[in-house]
Amino acid sequence: MENISIKELKELIYGVQIPTHWRHGQFVFNRVEELFGGVAREVQFMDRIDCFYDDTKIDRFLDAVLLRLNK
Repeated sequence: MENISIKELKELIYGVQIPTHWRHGQFVFNRVEELFGGVAREVQFMDRIDCFYDDTKIDRFLDAVLLRLNK
């Protein structure tokens, strides 16, 4: 995959509607998992940044995702 920007990453993630019964962080985590497979789990377990239950960690989570995608 070619290097992508944070803007492009967010466009991919938010290109679908957030289910009304999901938290924002849950949506972001699940979309990253859906789009990029194991990257979400790598960030969760290896980088120790988990936005699933903590919306305040979304920006840090996305930054870590971006670093992994652009390796």
